[in-house]
Amino acid sequence: MLQILGKYFNKVVWVLSFFVLVHNIVNIFSNNHAMMEILKIVSIIQIPFSLFVITLLIFSKGININIEGISLLTLEHEFHNYREILQKTKHFDIQSVNYIYEFKGENFTSIRTYKGKCISLKKIITKFPLVVAGDSNVSFEEIDCYVYNLITDSEKKDKRKPEIIHEGIYKLVNYNFNDPPLEYNQIFHIEVCYTWPNCVSSKKDYILVSPIFYKKSFDRFNVELRFFDKKPIRVKKYIVGKNKKIKFRGELTKETRQENNEYIRFIDVDVEMKDNLAFYIYIYDFKD
Repeated sequence: MLQILGKYFNKVVWVLSFFVLVHNIVNIFSNNHAMMEILKIVSIIQIPFSLFVITLLIFSKGININIEGISLLTLEHEFHNYREILQKTKHFDIQSVNYIYEFKGENFTSIRTYKGKCISLKKIITKFPLVVAGDSNVSFEEIDCYVYNLITDSEKKDKRKPEIIHEGIYKLVNYNFNDPPLEYNQIFHIEVCYTWPNCVSSKKDYILVSPIFYKKSFDRFNVELRFFDKKPIRVKKYIVGKNKKIKFRGELTKETRQENNEYIRFIDVDVEMKDNLAFYIYIYDFKD
């Protein structure tokens, strides 16, 4: 999960772009170089590119979000994935969700439940779109991903493999309602599980939660983090707005932490569904 690509990534790119621009301008006006004409042609081509890079950095300076030395370069990409895919889905009214994240060794497991009803008046719905997200480019076949239909399979005996629609770091999948398909005002309740291998750091790491859903009838939900093997010293909570401003919201303290023989868990019961919020980020430190 940890993507430490350099705390000063943007500054380095700024400096390199600046020096390339200066170098190209000097080459154009230089009278001492034997390859002056060739350099002029090359420089004339390169100068617009350098200006484009600098302009791009000006208008995208907030994309590289850095929190506690962790460079979160994929935030912008994931935000647009969730927003475009889920908010265009108008066939469902989600009435409750629950998020559980489990950490076992180097593997990360997401368990999400969605409960709601179909609000499509025009057609029977057979597909429920989902985003399976991680931070390493493994194939969908390497991810243990399945869905339970809790309406028809409350004991969770029938694992259903979702259909892959888009492959990449962020994978778009469809769960197929074929038993039976959904009609107007029909209730559904599904549980989506997937395990992403080899993505948990041994020291400091993070989990990213997006409060962007389909059409919804609620304004808060719970997030639970379960640690089985390695026990974290603390879990810190940050929020990132759509304007990419970062706010620290404190630690999940002992009042929200419960222990049993298998795992330690941290629960956040105050995850809001405001339109100006892009992400919640939970950073955890493991014991030395």
